[in-house]
Amino acid sequence: MPLPRPAGYIPQRQLRVDRRRVVLAGAINVLAALVLLTLAHRVSRTPGELLPAIHPRFWVVVVGMAGFCGVWGETLRQISLTRRGEPGAPLDQRGG
Repeated sequence: MPLPRPAGYIPQRQLRVDRRRVVLAGAINVLAALVLLTLAHRVSRTPGELLPAIHPRFWVVVVGMAGFCGVWGETLRQISLTRRGEPGAPLDQRGG
């Protein structure tokens, strides 16, 4: 649990999209998709039969879509953080 903010503290406004967080979100989604796809593939094995191979194109499509979804979602979240406040208000606090 985070500590409470000091009295009178005003958090600084985020002016730019944090690209590191966007890349991290994509990487986390890719890793999660790989783990889940591997586990699902192993669970689908029928006792007494060999495990059929998954076509590499399927792996690329599933993992690529998962990475794209992570990047897309975090990008929209970061853009929303830069646009907080009233609609049409200037992005900086200098009053210009």
